[in-house]
Amino acid sequence: MAFVMARRLTRQWSRCRRWRDCVSVRWTVYLLRCADGTLYTGVARDVVRRLRQHNGELSGGSRYTRGRRPVTLLWSEAAPDRASAQRRERVIKRLPREQKLRLLATEGSL
Repeated sequence: MAFVMARRLTRQWSRCRRWRDCVSVRWTVYLLRCADGTLYTGVARDVVRRLRQHNGELSGGSRYTRGRRPVTLLWSEAAPDRASAQRRERVIKRLPREQKLRLLATEGSL
């Protein structure tokens, strides 16, 4: 067990050039507009890469957006860690469509 954990940590740190590069990695909550007009909410560390996945340029996009391409990024918000990003995502997903659009209008869209 300890060997597996050490291996994971080694892989994680090998991606970082400097220690502060890994510490500054942020999670982001984002909102997409699909081609059919529906909205999709998600979390990611790298929003640009995740958007490319949703649009089919890279593998790994969600099943929901696969049939609703192309998708465009409407809004994003940084979170300090994964747990808080997922809490914010859950709150946004529970909002009605009108309130999600109001969120875009009040906080500004990209």
